[in-house]
Amino acid sequence: MVHLINQSHEQHLQTHQVYKTLPFSLESCSCLYCQNYINSIPSLPDWIQGFADRYGIDLAKAVEIMQIDQEGEHHQFLAIYHVVGEAVDSSYSDEEITLFLDTEDLDFVPDELPTPVVQVMMELWLPWVVEPLEIQG
Repeated sequence: MVHLINQSHEQHLQTHQVYKTLPFSLESCSCLYCQNYINSIPSLPDWIQGFADRYGIDLAKAVEIMQIDQEGEHHQFLAIYHVVGEAVDSSYSDEEITLFLDTEDLDFVPDELPTPVVQVMMELWLPWVVEPLEIQG
């Protein structure tokens, strides 16, 4: 398992509790890009779900989801999450997903999240799994 954040048991619980209160990402935006990202979560590599579980993240509750590129049938997404803890490293990458960690330039941090905060930005390529883009209205 990837260790990128130092987090005490109390900080894990704090993170988990905040995610329990956050709305699902599709409650704040139901565009097809967000729908595609959320519907792709079950197919993410096991290590990503393990990473999320380890640090108290609910992958269906990203504070921001955006498509940043497209190549054929695959779309590149960036999803932003936050964790209570301290960053050990600034990034991790495998062939499928890149994680970027930041502790200074933070965006969309939930007010309820205590400090110190690590922003986790997940960049990944996903196939299109929802209604075709040309049909969206």
